[in-house]
Amino acid sequence: MCEKCKAKTVAKQYQLVTLPPVLVLHLKRFEIGIGKGGSKKGEKESRKIDTPVEAPNTLNLLPFCADEPTRRSVLPSNPYRMSPGVPALRGELDYHAAHYDLHGVIVHKGKLNEGHYISYCRHHRDYRWFLADDHKVTPLASNEVPRKKGYLLFYSKRMW
Repeated sequence: MCEKCKAKTVAKQYQLVTLPPVLVLHLKRFEIGIGKGGSKKGEKESRKIDTPVEAPNTLNLLPFCADEPTRRSVLPSNPYRMSPGVPALRGELDYHAAHYDLHGVIVHKGKLNEGHYISYCRHHRDYRWFLADDHKVTPLASNEVPRKKGYLLFYSKRMW
């Protein structure tokens, strides 16, 4: 409750109950129907959003899990666990169980109504990056991946 005006304060929070093996983040890169003044009478204006958003190489989702039982449930099965009902080991296992690595970035090049999508993909075994542009696949250095211009980001859960 607010001390000054005595109004109730309300907060909305989302927490994760389960964690998927692959996390796909869709960034809003297009704004449709803002304001007035489109090319046709009565049509709303639309635009492409080019604001840079840094996509980290790794994500730790453990702080966003709902509660302690949920946090234990995200742990991968391991040989040291006696049975599903026995609490999981804490520490390093938790850290890795909710950790994700960036494995793909899709970028839109061009304008709102025209352009081209290209994909940057990381190989799951040797972790090398590749650019996939139509029929051409080219190896890349890690620093060549445009992590700030992503439209779709693909993260895969660490399984170790």
